[in-house]
Amino acid sequence: MDLDSKKHFSLKKWVTNKINRKFIFIFSIIFLITLSNVILVYNLQSSQKSDGALIDAAGRNRMLSQRIGYYSEMVAKGHEEDRAPLLSFIELHHTSFYALKDGGIAPGIADNKILPPAIPSIMPTVLKAEELWLEYKEKADIIANEVTFINGTLNPKIKSSLDFLEDNSPEMLRRNNEIAAAYVKINEGKQVVGNITSLIMFVITVIILLFGFVVSKSISKPIQHLYLATKKIGQGDYTSRVDVKTGDELEELGLALNKTTEALAQVEKERKQIDSAKTRFISITSHELRSPMTPMKAQLQMLEGEYFGKISKKQKEAVQTVIRNANRLDKIIVDFLEVSRIEAARLKFIFKKVSLTQSVNQLLKFMEGFMPEKKVKIIGHIDNLPIIEVDPDRVDQVLRNLINNAIKFSPDNGQVVVTAKKKENYIQFSVTDQGVGLKLEDQRRIFEPFYQAEQTIYRKKGGTGLGLAICRGIVEAQNGKLWLESEVGKGSTFYFTLPLIPVKEIKAIKLLFSSQENVELEFKKLFLEILGPMGEKEFNILKRLGLSKDTILSYVKEIQGHGIINNNQTQNLILVVEKFFGKDVSAEIRNLYLKVLGPMGEKQLNKLPGITTKDILGDINILERNHILTVKEASDFRDNVLALFEKRSSNNRLDKKVAGKEIIEAGFVKNNIDHPRKLKKSKTK
Repeated sequence: MDLDSKKHFSLKKWVTNKINRKFIFIFSIIFLITLSNVILVYNLQSSQKSDGALIDAAGRNRMLSQRIGYYSEMVAKGHEEDRAPLLSFIELHHTSFYALKDGGIAPGIADNKILPPAIPSIMPTVLKAEELWLEYKEKADIIANEVTFINGTLNPKIKSSLDFLEDNSPEMLRRNNEIAAAYVKINEGKQVVGNITSLIMFVITVIILLFGFVVSKSISKPIQHLYLATKKIGQGDYTSRVDVKTGDELEELGLALNKTTEALAQVEKERKQIDSAKTRFISITSHELRSPMTPMKAQLQMLEGEYFGKISKKQKEAVQTVIRNANRLDKIIVDFLEVSRIEAARLKFIFKKVSLTQSVNQLLKFMEGFMPEKKVKIIGHIDNLPIIEVDPDRVDQVLRNLINNAIKFSPDNGQVVVTAKKKENYIQFSVTDQGVGLKLEDQRRIFEPFYQAEQTIYRKKGGTGLGLAICRGIVEAQNGKLWLESEVGKGSTFYFTLPLIPVKEIKAIKLLFSSQENVELEFKKLFLEILGPMGEKEFNILKRLGLSKDTILSYVKEIQGHGIINNNQTQNLILVVEKFFGKDVSAEIRNLYLKVLGPMGEKQLNKLPGITTKDILGDINILERNHILTVKEASDFRDNVLALFEKRSSNNRLDKKVAGKEIIEAGFVKNNIDHPRKLKKSKTK
């Protein structure tokens, strides 16, 4: 969608969209079905309530007839206190009966609901009951209003009326029952009709839903194919194609995706050709450059040794300078050859079944002679390592490079600590120095080729800038990991792991491209897109502060809070941040808690003072002691937690500094800084 289509919404275009038409049709049908069901249910409920009120009214008339008979007998026996209830029941029966016949309110029935008039089909039954009721009422009125005794004898009118009531009470009850039965029968008929109608509506609804499912499937299935294709493209598989035959915009999208994939495949093919040519060029050039180096160095050494005749002191110093530079050039060429082998997956490993304990100790003893003038002490903590299939020379090569750097950057009379120990299914090595340390932005790029050569301190110390890159290539070729922890002014610790099972099918490791620079360009591009002309200035300010995860996220939160960017723009920035720095391990820890503890996992996690290895492992111990977790469950839980933090450490994440102590938290450094810029409210205008 272009900018014009975003700004100007067209209802006509929206309606004529084929996918939209499908959705409009389905939703219209579902809406009509739902509306019909609502109306049907409402009418059925109203009818049932009305019929129920009519049945109640008819039933109550029957009860009132019995009450009238009872109280009439009580009055005839001289109970004067029963005249008032008798009059009340007569009036209530009369009102209720005519509400049933002509419509109206029957007091006390269905919250005084207004009853409809009797329908024609039961009117004869009602009229028949009315005829008897009028006589019944007349006799009951006589009993309620006449004097009961005349000269000690029961009033003849009362006696005659009482006899009538006694004789006709069963008939009165029967006629009221007929009215109630008639309404019950009508109600049952309505229920049958309602049930049949509901069943029909249910069947229609199911059919419509099935049809809707088929239509939605015709949309969702192509979308799923498109998603899987884009996922494969994101993983670098440009052979993926989609075959969408829907006759709508999805088919057009599929064709566009196929064309894009073909273009990307061509670009990838060309990139691989260039990459291969680059690797071959480096390899051939390195070989060609090294070929004359050996005889040249031999001739220079012979010249230095006065094989061709005596030379002056000044000439000898000049020759020695040439030899030193020739050796340095030779080392650079050797390093280039090694890089080309790593990138071309031609790095050679000679595997032997050995324990590395002896070879590592020998290397430490040998390295004591490196730069003896600095008097740096090498301390080794080498465990009794298991016998594994490994190339000890390659391990020595990596360790030698790390120890070499550690000695270079350690102060005089300092110390370098080297450790090696078995952990789970790998051996972990570490080299710790007391040197100058590295800033965060340097740490992310320290393993890139030539990066050191751009740093003043490295130029002073010498070096080609390829050593650590070669170490990374050797380690990763064996599915190991190489990372560091460092703090400016306090030194650095380099770690690398060696799996116990060797990798004999060597894979290509790309070393000569900087992902950091690409990510910085991506950040800058996003800033320009989102913030316009001020984006470059803001990006440069952040870059000077250091493009750390917390600095950027803090800045993003700040400008979002001021309304400068919306949620979508915020998410785009966060995605780039996570792409570069990695996601916060706390989310993975939360998922692990939920998986192990179920619903209580969230609550248990919220109790922790922080998401640190110390807090979490302590919590697991408590859960185990309280028998919430079994010994096996607790052990597996600990292993998974440690694996998560180990994973983040291996991706060059640092420990959080709290009260001067290093605590691993969430796998990245928390710098505890304020927002890089305090934006004014006026920016939100």
